[in-house]
Amino acid sequence: MHQFADQPKLASELVVRAPLQEDDNAIGRLISMVMIAPYDAEMIRDRRERYRHKQRYERVAALGTAVVGIAEITESGAPTCAMARIVIEPEYRNQGIGRRLLQELESSPVFQSSKVFAQVADNDERSLAFAKRQGFEVKAHVFESEIDPQEFDLSVFSNAIENLKSNGIRFTTLAELGDNEENRYRLWHLEYITDLDIPSLDPDHLQGWEDAKDSVFTAKWFNPEGEFVALAGDEWAGISGVGEVSPGSWSVLHTCTAKEFRGMGLATALKALSTEFIRKSGGHQLKTNNHSENHTMLSINRRFGFQPLPGWYDLTKTNP
Repeated sequence: MHQFADQPKLASELVVRAPLQEDDNAIGRLISMVMIAPYDAEMIRDRRERYRHKQRYERVAALGTAVVGIAEITESGAPTCAMARIVIEPEYRNQGIGRRLLQELESSPVFQSSKVFAQVADNDERSLAFAKRQGFEVKAHVFESEIDPQEFDLSVFSNAIENLKSNGIRFTTLAELGDNEENRYRLWHLEYITDLDIPSLDPDHLQGWEDAKDSVFTAKWFNPEGEFVALAGDEWAGISGVGEVSPGSWSVLHTCTAKEFRGMGLATALKALSTEFIRKSGGHQLKTNNHSENHTMLSINRRFGFQPLPGWYDLTKTNP
C-alpha cells in the first residue's frame, strides 16, 4: 500500500492539476530547490517560452491555493528522449505526493519516450530509493562546487595565458567574433563533440543543434561577452562560457578543449578569463558542475579554489 493511502485527509484535499499563471511564483520556489539558481515567476515563464517547441507536460499538486509539489516532463536530448522532474515541499514529503505526481507523468505521451532522464540529489537517499523502485538506474554522479569570483586573482594565471598567446593562441569572445548563427553552431559543436569524451555521460542526454538554437541561445542568461574562445589560426581550439542565471549569481555553462589542443592549458586559461569577466561584472557567486569521471576538469576546479557542494545522480529509465 502506498504511503499516500495512510494520509486520508491529505488524500481527500490534494488536487493534481495543470498549472495556472498565479502558480508561477510557487513553481519557481520549488524549481529553485533543485536548480543551480533561484527562479521567480518571470524566469518560469521565460523557460516555458524557450521550451514551447518541445513536447511538454506539467502538473502541480495543490492543497487549497497552496502549491506543495510540481511535476514536469519535457523532450530533451536525442529524439524520443525526455527529462522528468518532481519536486515536493520538504514538509509534505514521504506522504505519497511524489507517487501521485509520477502517476500523472506516466499518463502523458511524453513519458512513453524511449529514455526518460531524471536527477536526484546525492544526499537524498529516500528520493534515490523511490526513483530506483520506479525503474530508474544511476548512470552518472555529478559534483557541484562554487567560488566567490571577487576573491579570484587573475595574476596567478597571467604567465600561462601570455605563454599561450606567444605560441599563436588568440583569446577572444563570441561577441567579438560576431554573435551569428555560424559562430553559435561552432560553439555548440565543440561542446557537443567534447562532451562525448566524458565516460559516464549518456550521449542521448546531449542537446542537438536545433534544440540548442531554440532553448539555449534564446535564454536570458546567454551572454556572447561571457563566451570565451581560444583560436589557433581560424580553428576553434577551446571555449569557456558563463551566464548570469540570477542577479550576481553565475554559472559555468561549459569549458572544453578540442582533442588536438589538449595538454596546453587552454581550459585553465579560458576559465581564468571567464572568471575575471564575472569578477569585473560584480558577480558574487560562481557555480559549476562536473561528472565524477571528468578528472581533468575537477583538477582545474581545485586550482581555482572551488568548494564542494551537494551534487546529484543522473538517472535513466529505458522504456520498451
